[in-house]
Amino acid sequence: MDKERLLSIKDLAEYTGLKVSYLYKLHHQGKISGYRPFGKVLRFCKDEIDTILMSNKTFSIHETELKANTYSIQK
Repeated sequence: MDKERLLSIKDLAEYTGLKVSYLYKLHHQGKISGYRPFGKVLRFCKDEIDTILMSNKTFSIHETELKANTYSIQK
C-alpha cells in the first residue's frame, strides 16, 4: 500500500470535510475501517474511503424519471 494512499485522521477530516470526532465515531461503530501500523497511529486507506463516499448514491429527478420510464416499458 502506497504511503500517499494512507491518510491520518486529520488528513481524512480535511479530505472528507467531516470532523475528526465524527470520523472517530464512524470508525468505532465499524462504519469505516482503519489500520494501525505498529499498533499505534490510526490510518485510513484513501481508496476504501472513496468507495464508501461513492456508495448510497441519490438519484437526480431526471435519473429517477428515466428509471421509472424504463420500468414502465418493461411491464
